[in-house]
Amino acid sequence: MHSDDQGSSTISDDNDGENKYIDMAAFLKSVDCFPIAKRALECLKLNQTLKFCPDPDRPWVMDPEDERLNSTSTIVSLAFEAAMSTYLYLRIMACERERYIQFGDIVFRISCEAETPQLEGVIGEVCKLLQSYNANGQSEFDEINDQANRLAERLKGLFKVELKDFPIDVLSLKKFNLLDPVRQ
Repeated sequence: MHSDDQGSSTISDDNDGENKYIDMAAFLKSVDCFPIAKRALECLKLNQTLKFCPDPDRPWVMDPEDERLNSTSTIVSLAFEAAMSTYLYLRIMACERERYIQFGDIVFRISCEAETPQLEGVIGEVCKLLQSYNANGQSEFDEINDQANRLAERLKGLFKVELKDFPIDVLSLKKFNLLDPVRQ
């Protein structure tokens, strides 16, 4: 999580959390003919009702005074993780089960091993959990957060990220003695 100049935490690790959130939500709305996109949008809407964010018009900004917001509180980020997983899945499916992402000179390949019903099932469970939390409030926070952790792990397990290209020059190879013949 990242702190902005007002002391609030954002879901994003960088300064453009707002743009990423808006882009993701806009994409999901543009493909809401798919039931999975509708469920992801439902997750984002439920997140706004959970009051993790002090301003419902800025759901990517979390309340730094909220005691529930700590490094072990997965319930706080679960709606975003579900929506982002759906976003990645739909983007990957448009690219025939894998997508390449470039960060500077480094290239990653992201693929999804899951079929649509698998992801839909997990997203459905996320929605139910968020609804349950909304109905029960803080009273069962630890139990619900444990369930959120399990769901977050299942979401992560659906995707595979591989480093595909990492350019390195000859001087760097020499520095790490990678050009020397193997000694026995």
